Amino acid sequence: MTKLIPLTLLCALLLCSVMKAQSPAGSFTITTGIGLTPTYNGKTAKTDIPALSLQAGYRISQNFSMHGFLGYSASSSTPKAFSDGIVSKVSNKTTTVGLKAQLHKDFTDKLEMYGGVLLGYATFNTSETDMSTGEEIIRDVNTPSPYDPNAPNGEILYSGFVGSKFWFNPKISVFGELGFGISILNAGFSFRL
Repeated sequence: MTKLIPLTLLCALLLCSVMKAQSPAGSFTITTGIGLTPTYNGKTAKTDIPALSLQAGYRISQNFSMHGFLGYSASSSTPKAFSDGIVSKVSNKTTTVGLKAQLHKDFTDKLEMYGGVLLGYATFNTSETDMSTGEEIIRDVNTPSPYDPNAPNGEILYSGFVGSKFWFNPKISVFGELGFGISILNAGFSFRL
């Protein structure tokens, strides 16, 4: 019985590949997504705001589109006591902006696969908070700290990605995407204008 599921999926994919594709060249899309994996992993990392993304794109041709990308997430650590007696937690808010170039393959007017590259810039707003007072802690240079206060506040980000969209109708689709932007695995909705 379990061998029938992959065989059924393969047959469905082959059937989709022989159907005629509809070209949406010249269309605008707005895509909203949520990360299915946290931006930061670890035993002490807690997601405060899940990885959220927003894209605006234009399908230049049947097989190529360009998208502006914006992503945001917020995480914090569990409180930890240090040798100076202060119990604190570290918070990190990450914002990513960039440009995505995508190649598309339409299998039907409902199913499409895509892949491409992202070039962007990620900013990190990291702070440490005293759990007893709620105030931000500014540590002296060369004193023990739960994070590197000299780390850069931003960096250039480049990534590859692959994904798939299923169009319910010519205007609305769901998508799944693998590749880092703000999360390694994203899902959400696209709206064609």
